[in-house]
Amino acid sequence: MRLVISVMVVFAMIMIACNGEVDLSKSIKKEKVRAYFKGFNAKDYNLIKPLFKDSISITEGVEAKFNTASFYEHFKWDSVFNTQYTIKNLSVTDSVIIASIAARSERYAFLENNPLRCDWSFYFKDSVIYNITIGDCPSANWSKWEQKKDSLVAWTAANYPELDNFINDLSEQGAQKYVQAINLYKKDKSRK
Repeated sequence: MRLVISVMVVFAMIMIACNGEVDLSKSIKKEKVRAYFKGFNAKDYNLIKPLFKDSISITEGVEAKFNTASFYEHFKWDSVFNTQYTIKNLSVTDSVIIASIAARSERYAFLENNPLRCDWSFYFKDSVIYNITIGDCPSANWSKWEQKKDSLVAWTAANYPELDNFINDLSEQGAQKYVQAINLYKKDKSRK
């Protein structure tokens, strides 16, 4: 009987220890998600770089794979729009951290989807982020987004052809052209 009780006590201690590790792991992963957005908000790539190894993929409809250099370009592109991310909620499902995010930016404001609220799923492997999937965006008005985007692209092509193709240029320079196109468009429309 004593042996059975001893085994049960040891088993219970192991379960508590494992549960503690799982909780600690979840806590660490949540902190890494917070650090990811803190880095973007502060425009500080050095806060983000340690969160993944040599590659990361982001799925937003389609999957885009990045190495550290190309992710830095993505980071710079996003930073041009002065995007600010607010974490509304963090939850854990299986080993995935799901972050409900409200993002505000100059681009989202122009596209009349500011803030843009979306659910981001962070997948970890060996304690680093290897995939981010941007899922449902319940606040999005995609028809308004498309209308504003198409109007800007057509207007820019007709009036400022040197800025044309900014919509497909995901470099820092492409983002700068995007902001320039928005500002010129708004200035033109305010005169009318």
